[in-house]
Amino acid sequence: MQILRRGIFMPAFDRILQLARMEEMDCEFVEVTAHEGARPTHAVWHGRVYHRGGAVVHDGERYEDFEVATGYGTGPGLCGWCCRHNFYPFYPGVSVRNYTDERLAELDARSGACRTGRLRRGGPHGERHQEPKPGRVSRLVKRAGADTTLKNAVRDGAEWAWVPHGDTCPFCITLASNGWQKASSKVLKGGHAEHIHANCDCEFAIRFDHNTTVAGYDPEKYLKQYRDAGGDINKMRRVNYADNKERINAQKRAAYAARRLREQANRGILDDIMGGYLLVTEQSIEAVQPFTCRVLDEAGQQALARAHRELLQAAAAHPVGTEVACCYGLDMQPLSKIIISGQQGRVRIPDQDVPYIAAHTHPSGLTFSPSDIRRFALRENMRMLTAVGNDGTVYAIEKTAQFDRSGLLALFRDSEIRLAAAKDPKELQEIMQQLLKEAKQYGANFYAGRDR
Repeated sequence: MQILRRGIFMPAFDRILQLARMEEMDCEFVEVTAHEGARPTHAVWHGRVYHRGGAVVHDGERYEDFEVATGYGTGPGLCGWCCRHNFYPFYPGVSVRNYTDERLAELDARSGACRTGRLRRGGPHGERHQEPKPGRVSRLVKRAGADTTLKNAVRDGAEWAWVPHGDTCPFCITLASNGWQKASSKVLKGGHAEHIHANCDCEFAIRFDHNTTVAGYDPEKYLKQYRDAGGDINKMRRVNYADNKERINAQKRAAYAARRLREQANRGILDDIMGGYLLVTEQSIEAVQPFTCRVLDEAGQQALARAHRELLQAAAAHPVGTEVACCYGLDMQPLSKIIISGQQGRVRIPDQDVPYIAAHTHPSGLTFSPSDIRRFALRENMRMLTAVGNDGTVYAIEKTAQFDRSGLLALFRDSEIRLAAAKDPKELQEIMQQLLKEAKQYGANFYAGRDR
């Protein structure tokens, strides 16, 4: 079976791989794509965000269960018979929706026209537009902003210019050579913003005074480049590449290397580095001790230590490398049964709709993984995350009143290449320990190892 992904056909096997990578990245939310001409029964999914693993309330917003709401995995459901929808990872509080309410309303209106026969081009349901490809999300957002800018310019009687920034492509240079132009309905009617391509750094500039200009904007220079190439954009591309060959190739090599490292991290190579699973012994269970924290009082700290021992006992009954987990309320009453992972070195911890503590085992005995921290940051109700190693070592991170989610995520995002490049568990441990200590500035207290 095949489904449509961002305008090209993608085998169902690729979709399975995508879900597997989402598991590795601990991504529990998905955003469904939208397109014109969708069947009415499918149109209700347009641009919606769902939760995998049951309906949840996150940041005060309810997210319905992905499979239940969309029928994913069935013929009549999402990605089933002749369905052109797809879905992609989404992190609430971090990701930005690809489809605004206004855009979805526009699609619905066009779909209505399609069903009445006024739009008859495209796929089997009248679709004309492709779904966004990687790198095209920013383009769609930019197009919407450009259209709004131009509409306001027409209303206010302003002038506009296309101003290059960064490494400008010959196409944008050609557009920039037109200089300042009067904003008009004709420009809007032609959908001038439609020319914005993926990863475009150029911008529309607006002015109300003929004496106003933009620093560095030189339409005469751009026009000369165009004329020197005889109006041939392809020739402009070749000239630009010849003049900047070394720099362009260096940028490509750097971008490729960074992408490979990120891909490696997303495929779970970090988890592989964290390997070297340990046996759970009676000595390691007895080694678990309580630690001082803000989330729990002294009695709660003792109860958490007992919970850690119970998790290790549960892990000991399964093959080496099995992770187990459980969620507790702030009164240390269990909110779930002990969860046994179906895959070595990983366990899926369900989110809760009340403040809670998430505890799980680390067969390696090492500190938190990047996916652990991502989960901790994104889940509003998770007040504390703990990891107890198979050797009895305990790690914990808790949120204070000053917790800064964006700051913590940025700290680890800026370090992802350094983490992915770690050559052995010791180096990775050192990097993570340092990052977790730095997390304090973002309102996250970290307790390391057996330091009480």
